[in-house]
Amino acid sequence: MPRILLYDDDKLMIQVLAAAFPSAGWEFATAPGQGDMLLVDPSANNHKGLELIMRLKAEPDSGQLPILALLGSDKASVRATLQELGIP
Repeated sequence: MPRILLYDDDKLMIQVLAAAFPSAGWEFATAPGQGDMLLVDPSANNHKGLELIMRLKAEPDSGQLPILALLGSDKASVRATLQELGIP
């Protein structure tokens, strides 16, 4: 079963995803390096999520990890940075 590593500071969003993804055949990874995909809110923890994405993309070993961004807002600057990094 594929594993998703989730980085978000919204407890309700974490609960919703934790309930939804297992029924779709995904399980949650609990530690970095264990996930097959990263699901991250770039704005989480005062933009620490965006910093995490940028750091991972810069590392050769983790640069190929599929990353999906969850945006709670429509900030043009965050979207532009994600597009530059190739993150949908």
